[in-house]
Amino acid sequence: MKTVFLLQHAYERTPDTEEQIKVIGVYATKGDAEDAIERLSKQPGFCDFPEHFEIGEFELGRDHWEEGFSTEYYTPIWDVWAEDSTGMLSRIESGMTENEALQFVRDHELEGAYTYFAMERR
Repeated sequence: MKTVFLLQHAYERTPDTEEQIKVIGVYATKGDAEDAIERLSKQPGFCDFPEHFEIGEFELGRDHWEEGFSTEYYTPIWDVWAEDSTGMLSRIESGMTENEALQFVRDHELEGAYTYFAMERR
């Protein structure tokens, strides 16, 4: 069977960000893919993550993903905090949607000696 070599570059900027994947090209030989790495590893962006190139060998004419997939959805949770004049922080509401938290801050921003702010929980 004929095979090809898929070159990708994949990295995460921080542990909290999604993986960034770029398909670089498909090559007839592993050597051709390695030559592409040599050329690209000096380019902006790639030079910051040179160890993140990946070469995969794939047989032509067959499925390489044979199962289905599911999509996971992330629902952020927001909390509202209050800061008093001494800098003391207190969480006053939790488990809200972004819209609920921001509305709470707007509704209470002119009250008393507290400064209110909303923050996504990590």
